[in-house]
Amino acid sequence: DVDCTAEGEEVCSKFDVKGYPTIKYFLNGDEEGEDYQGGRDYDSLKKHVEENLEIKCDVTDPVGGTEKEKAYIEKMKQETVEER
Repeated sequence: DVDCTAEGEEVCSKFDVKGYPTIKYFLNGDEEGEDYQGGRDYDSLKKHVEENLEIKCDVTDPVGGTEKEKAYIEKMKQETVEER
């Protein structure tokens, strides 16, 4: 949350914020950010987060997975290629 008319002027300039409200999001170490172009209502924002920002379960690092997903990954790690 940045106020471009006060102390946040430098940040707004850096990220090319020209109007209110501007929503920026950052993916995978991106330092420039992307402009969010979707709706401002709850359902639109929620959908954007779920589709673009939510951490999904990753086989190499299942931190974001459900307990069921994590258990399945562990089970598959124990099996040989032929058993799968």
